[in-house]
Amino acid sequence: MAQSDLEQFTIDAEEAGRNVARTMRLLAKVQLEWSHAHSSSSRKGPQPLGVIEFDKMVTLFCRLWNQLHDSQMTRYRTAFLQRRGFHGPGMAMKIDRRADEKASLGKDPLDRRRSDFAFATEIVEKLKPALSDTRILFRLDGMAWNPKAKVYPALERSEWDAWISQAESVKPEYRFLTTSEVVYAETISMAMAGLSPKQIRALGTHCCAKDTQKDIQYNTTAWERSFNHFLEGQQDPHDDDNTEQAAYRMVTTSREIRQKSYVNQGEYETAYRKCSQSLASVSSGKAILEAFKAAQQPANLIWQDAFIAEVAKIAQTLLDFSVYCRRGFLARISSSNLKPSEIRESDTAHERLVFVAKKIGGILPMYATIPDMSQTNWTKALSVASNRVLGLLPSSKLRHSVGIC
Repeated sequence: MAQSDLEQFTIDAEEAGRNVARTMRLLAKVQLEWSHAHSSSSRKGPQPLGVIEFDKMVTLFCRLWNQLHDSQMTRYRTAFLQRRGFHGPGMAMKIDRRADEKASLGKDPLDRRRSDFAFATEIVEKLKPALSDTRILFRLDGMAWNPKAKVYPALERSEWDAWISQAESVKPEYRFLTTSEVVYAETISMAMAGLSPKQIRALGTHCCAKDTQKDIQYNTTAWERSFNHFLEGQQDPHDDDNTEQAAYRMVTTSREIRQKSYVNQGEYETAYRKCSQSLASVSSGKAILEAFKAAQQPANLIWQDAFIAEVAKIAQTLLDFSVYCRRGFLARISSSNLKPSEIRESDTAHERLVFVAKKIGGILPMYATIPDMSQTNWTKALSVASNRVLGLLPSSKLRHSVGIC
């Protein structure tokens, strides 16, 4: 991320650079403690987080730190802005991408990068060249946009201790952290170190019912857009690659809807309890516990929400239908791009769809018969079923009542 990128974030590029450096140091401390807590005799060396979990770790820490700032307990907010993304809220910086980079966005169905913002893992990726002559705080293994990539901590405890001791000789207004801020950072780090990757993801993804509603609607809108592209692709025999990508996006997006509407609830409840207990167990945690409860609603207040509960009822059917569409399309073009696990998943999906056939307008064709169907009959079957599936989602009236439309 070049100096010009930092200048876009604030008028004062120098102050922007300082605040980014502060924030990255704090995040490096959080991941360092998490990595040490999850090392063992069988898992030696620094332990990584997946890029999604890393982004959620960043989101959770920044949410708590900013809440402390709002209570006038820290001198500054973190350097990043919260933005909505495919996997829910994430901390981001504004970015001015090169033309060639803009052209590459979304070429891979796994690529969820935004044109105007870079989320946490991509910030790590882009800051690395600029930090070549200084300490490297993180090591990224893979492309920042690939969910299979990993982020490793590169900070040593001795470096953290050096930052703290050096700050004592600096005027308070220029210090990296004050004494109380050091305590806050270390207390939050230890509380988050007790969470599993899934718990970090759940707690970072959700904070209140209203935001979860909007995140789910963001995904359902994306699903409808992908399905429209998928249907349009059925009419163009020369557009198989884009149609297959649309089918893949339908599957990944419906998984995300299911994740947010009910799968995350159990991990969120456990993470909420663990953090609350950890913060309550130390004298320095009282103020942070208050900030935590101000920033994070209890699980029951999120998942008992009427809109979220309605989506949860249809989420599995939406995923099953998406999986069915992908396999059906691949059968029509005689493609063998599905893994054995994906074939088994699609078999189970069809069985469930048959079970709810009355809700989705009749039994969908068996996979073996799809290649022989006429284009008209295949498209009609998909259209009828999709209209019924979408009809099971919360009504537009309910969407409007929660401020989503």
